[in-house]
Amino acid sequence: MPDLFGNTYTPPRAAIDPDTSKGWFRRLLPLLLGYKGLIAIILPASFLTAGAGVLVPYYVATAVQVAIERQEASLAPYLWLIGGLAAVAGVLGTTQIYVMRKLVQSLEYEMRALIYQHFTHLSFSFYDKVQTGQLISRANSDIRATLMFIGMVPNLVITVLTFCVALGIMLSVHVTLSLLAIATLPASTS
Repeated sequence: MPDLFGNTYTPPRAAIDPDTSKGWFRRLLPLLLGYKGLIAIILPASFLTAGAGVLVPYYVATAVQVAIERQEASLAPYLWLIGGLAAVAGVLGTTQIYVMRKLVQSLEYEMRALIYQHFTHLSFSFYDKVQTGQLISRANSDIRATLMFIGMVPNLVITVLTFCVALGIMLSVHVTLSLLAIATLPASTS
């Protein structure tokens, strides 16, 4: 679709919800839903990567325990399993990062196109009252902040879920040792 200057661009898939009584995320949701396919790749890849990352130490501990109990037992199955989990985690993690970047770049394009459309429909009297530099600066910083949030949320959710699963595994192995390890967390994060 050509703009006022003859430039062509792909129009956004959806618009931002104009209802200002809604929160910013609910207003942005129609735009996000245009990328269901990418989101359907990102979320499972993130969960499976985190799951594989949690299972590797578990199987290493199991292999060590088997080696101690049965000194002549072959550790080859554990090595293949751990290597396979690491490979799966690597491929899925790379896929998740690649698709997340594609999603964020596509959303950035769409949000900038929507802002451009909005700016081109404003009256000249509006631009007489407001400094153009402020509008551009605000548009850039707001889009950046929104995209950073969208990019960070899946990683934050995965980190919290990974911690919970790892804690459950640790507690199932040894409660006292797990509690001692958790007690040191506040000191190690500060």
